[in-house]
Amino acid sequence: MKKSKNIIKFIGLLLVFAIIAIGAVFVYRYTNGLNENFKMYYLNYGDKRIVNERNEMQFNLNTDYRFNVVNTFGSLQGDLSFDVLVQANNEVEFEYLVNGETKSWNDSKFDFTKYFLKKDNKGFTFNTEIKTMSDLMSLVYPDAEIVLPSKLDTSIYPLEIVVTSNGSNTSYRIKFSFSEFISIDTPGVIF
Repeated sequence: MKKSKNIIKFIGLLLVFAIIAIGAVFVYRYTNGLNENFKMYYLNYGDKRIVNERNEMQFNLNTDYRFNVVNTFGSLQGDLSFDVLVQANNEVEFEYLVNGETKSWNDSKFDFTKYFLKKDNKGFTFNTEIKTMSDLMSLVYPDAEIVLPSKLDTSIYPLEIVVTSNGSNTSYRIKFSFSEFISIDTPGVIF
């Protein structure tokens, strides 16, 4: 009888330790290694789970990139309501001219979403056919004369995807550039 009680205690202790270990792994996974707050939702990109609030990615032209927005606790949380937009990366600083008027890139409040994303209730698909900064700016300022800086660092990420969810103070920011996006548009104009 005493032997069976010891076995039951041992199994009970193993279960407690297993539950604690699973909980610790779960928290570690959804806090970016205990470096950020716990995430109530995250992004899936292919087979990669994105839990970092800030990311940098490169994308190729004319290719679809699918991101799913997922509740951490699945259906227990109910339906996930989220917003996604593409905006200027305000950490990138440069000035440009529109019909002779000086504008600052990091002060831009433009919503570039319609040029890059298609959203549905489970996530969004990213794609671009825009090859240069001049192409993008001509969509934003149709029929305007745009002058971009003659030199910019080719490692910059001028735009970012921002994903937010109602009921959560977590937002994901994915800064992006394209291998062909930062290119020579016209002689002397590089972005």
